[in-house]
Amino acid sequence: MRTVALLHNLDDDNDGVSNNLDQCANTPSGASVNSNGCAQSQLDSDKDGVKNNNDLCPNTPSGQSVNANGCAQSQLDNDNDGVPNDSDQCPNTPSGSNVDIQGCTIISIPNTNFQIAITSVNCNGGNTGTISIVAASSYNYMAILTGNSISNSFSFTDNLNINTLSAGTYELCLTVAESPNYENCSTIIISEPELLAVQIELNGSDNSIDIFLSGAENYMISINKISFTTQEKKVTIPLVNNRTNIKVNTDLPCQGVYKETIVFPNNGFVYPNPFENEITIFLGDDYNQNAEISLFTNAGDLVDTQNTTIQNGQITYYTEVLSSGLYYLRIGIGEENMIFKVLKK
Repeated sequence: MRTVALLHNLDDDNDGVSNNLDQCANTPSGASVNSNGCAQSQLDSDKDGVKNNNDLCPNTPSGQSVNANGCAQSQLDNDNDGVPNDSDQCPNTPSGSNVDIQGCTIISIPNTNFQIAITSVNCNGGNTGTISIVAASSYNYMAILTGNSISNSFSFTDNLNINTLSAGTYELCLTVAESPNYENCSTIIISEPELLAVQIELNGSDNSIDIFLSGAENYMISINKISFTTQEKKVTIPLVNNRTNIKVNTDLPCQGVYKETIVFPNNGFVYPNPFENEITIFLGDDYNQNAEISLFTNAGDLVDTQNTTIQNGQITYYTEVLSSGLYYLRIGIGEENMIFKVLKK
């Protein structure tokens, strides 16, 4: 009994806790201990591998790697923005900045920050379209342009020109590196000019033609040796000569040139005239090609059109369904149009 009492009173490390109760042998001299005889230098409460006395971050989540101070990235906030390092997508945030849940500076960008200008393609099938972007505030922007078989990204801080674009529909999205959650997307349409279109109608009542124009703003018209410019979509020209050469073009060379010649032939003739059910047009032996026949009323309304082949300088045209009256017969051969005045019985 005396031997047991001695064992209970032994305290080899002199920490005040007897050996039989001491869970931490060899406690450094003078160190404070808990009821189990353990000093903070002998404990690792959060089991992160760093003793309590050196652990600046107690309660480290299980399994996380720590630094020499016992701190995991989830316990650190190096830029003091209130967002732990492991969640901070924007390290080194300037002191005092307002940040979002990702630790990034909150940037207020108004809807008026960007001015976007579009330049259309100047010729059909070309790639001269342009998107110009000007930013009111300077940040690290990214412009992402997709659509019309392209997908490209462009970095800029103040302004950007995206060139060599063809006509089509695009999506333009603008982002800001300083604010990862910001995105501004819009639909961009690059247009191209219409094709030059010219339609000529005969006015038999006053021996004139109406020229209908579309595809441009400015039209340059030449009638024989007289040239003029107009923005009108309809121009009426009197036919004062047996042969009238018509040329129409625009201020865009790529839209092409329209040419037509209207002839009241001196040599060609129709027979019989007046006619009943059919009429023959005699053009001369030099004509043996394809032609387009168009028949107009005296008021200029198109009644019939058909394609035919000139044989031995002649065309036969059947007219059983026509009502009686005055008509104009137009024979189109390439750029040349011959006009005959005919009378149906």
